[in-house]
Amino acid sequence: MFKRVKPNEPTATDAQDSIRPVGSAPSPPPAKSNDQSVVARPPTAGSSMPTSAYHSLVGFISSHLDGSHDELRAGVGEAAEAQADSFPPLLPPENSRAGAVVSSCMSFVLSTVRRNPRLRFDVFIHIYPLDRGFVSRHSKDLIGVEVHGIHHSAVVCYGMEFFFEGGIGVTSKGCTRFGKEYQVVPVGSTAKQPSEFYEWLYKREGEMYEVWSYHVSKHNCHDFTIDAVTFLTGSADSVPSHLKSDVDTLVSTPVGAAARDIILHFIKGQQYMLVKVQRNQLRERQIGGMCARAFAKLVGLATVPPQCVVLFHMNNAKSSRRALLSITSYAEQLICRGVLNKASLEALRDILVIADGVESVDPSVVSEYIAAVSTVLVNTHRTLWGPVLNGLRVAVLNKMVLCACVFHPFLLGVIANGVRDFINMTADGKLALLRFLCNLASGMHGALALNCTRYADTWVSVAGLALMEYRHTAIVYAGAALTVNLALVFVLLTRPTLSEQVAKSVQHPSMRLVTVLLFFLGYWPKARVPEPVLNMMLLALHYLTNSCLPLQSVVKNHIFQLKTTELTARALTDETKMLVVLQQCFQVEWTHQSA
Repeated sequence: MFKRVKPNEPTATDAQDSIRPVGSAPSPPPAKSNDQSVVARPPTAGSSMPTSAYHSLVGFISSHLDGSHDELRAGVGEAAEAQADSFPPLLPPENSRAGAVVSSCMSFVLSTVRRNPRLRFDVFIHIYPLDRGFVSRHSKDLIGVEVHGIHHSAVVCYGMEFFFEGGIGVTSKGCTRFGKEYQVVPVGSTAKQPSEFYEWLYKREGEMYEVWSYHVSKHNCHDFTIDAVTFLTGSADSVPSHLKSDVDTLVSTPVGAAARDIILHFIKGQQYMLVKVQRNQLRERQIGGMCARAFAKLVGLATVPPQCVVLFHMNNAKSSRRALLSITSYAEQLICRGVLNKASLEALRDILVIADGVESVDPSVVSEYIAAVSTVLVNTHRTLWGPVLNGLRVAVLNKMVLCACVFHPFLLGVIANGVRDFINMTADGKLALLRFLCNLASGMHGALALNCTRYADTWVSVAGLALMEYRHTAIVYAGAALTVNLALVFVLLTRPTLSEQVAKSVQHPSMRLVTVLLFFLGYWPKARVPEPVLNMMLLALHYLTNSCLPLQSVVKNHIFQLKTTELTARALTDETKMLVVLQQCFQVEWTHQSA
């Protein structure tokens, strides 16, 4: 699902790493760096989606190291205070889509994004033979007329593939569930930038391409293909006419009409279940948000914790370019060994344009860059991954690169396997890995990778290992930031709902994350947990318990008890104390409900 979110004006420049989330007191920098930790916040309560809906980024909210608490409050507190008296409705509003909110902004490498008007993109159609050629061979004998077959179609542009079935889907080119057998049909080129197409997708989805609007013969994938090609190229004349005519011909026959009715019954059932799941997810989050506001008013708090993900960007073109170039020496050695070719080295140089904040890159350059990074990681000892991952974590802040990264056949698997040597990595390598994982949350594809059942336990483990690195404050801070991102991703993207999954299995990654958080909040030496880290771990715990009643039970009965009295005494800011108070309220509410 697509939801347009207009980014706020950036408020920060190229300062050193800021090691405090929104609302925390200033703290000394963990290490000399050009990075900033930036916070992605949700829409306000007045938007069409509830404030708990996930999106990749609304705007950068960065804090200068010498900034005052009052200045920070002035920048981000007013909007939250304005929401304090507003309670969302219990049920989802009818005009709200229950899908995830995705920003149309395509790059977060810098706080500002510029377009590349000189770049044109080829537009293709992928046509998938769903019948594997059976209908085209036997249609005359079966139904008395000849048709080309039963096909699914999708639009390919920017290195990504767009299609309509249950809403609008987006994958990397050739990576859909319809297989690898497809016909490629060139239909022209476009000068429209990816952000323009994303804006159009959001608008059209709200008008025509909702989950429940799909119809096998009257409103299907081919209608979206024609619509999208018309927007991108200005004409749909290049779209094969048989895509629509074959469907009309098939359903005009008795056999085809009967098959259509059977398929429609199946599709309507699927649509009903999908919409029900989405509504349950939305209702769960709205109830959690309503409870948080109610508890906040009850104890006299003016604000509620923000829904956000934490990203790391350098916000400096020169520093970003230097990070991207750090892989060059690795690639040159592999070229000498015959593992890589010179085209890979050219791609590593061409990808540098994203350091200037451009939103669009040649898709072939993106594919070659991700392939080169994967090859370098496979052929390099894990303890030496630091510079490579540091460049990659900058690159994935561009959504074209992020999509290619997530859909690469083995890149994430290689990185997940490399986490086993996290303890043996250099400090720079650990920090680069953690920042890369945090930056995956800059887009929906990356967020889904964080929530993937294959890797989620691994990401939780690396967050716990990072929190143990008390000699390196920057690593501890990045680990805490990762817990925030993982918590929000688990809450918003777990299907059917987080409560149902936790109730089914005690091995769910969210329960492992709760264990990690409770241990470091109550049983790790206090001197090893700086205030910003304490704040973020409490925020992550708040996301989980606020949205999932079974997790409240887990926290209440866990062997690592949440020592709220001690945490209140340790807290140095009102915001941290607020998070502790809210945990107390949730525990009281859970005790009351269980009684």
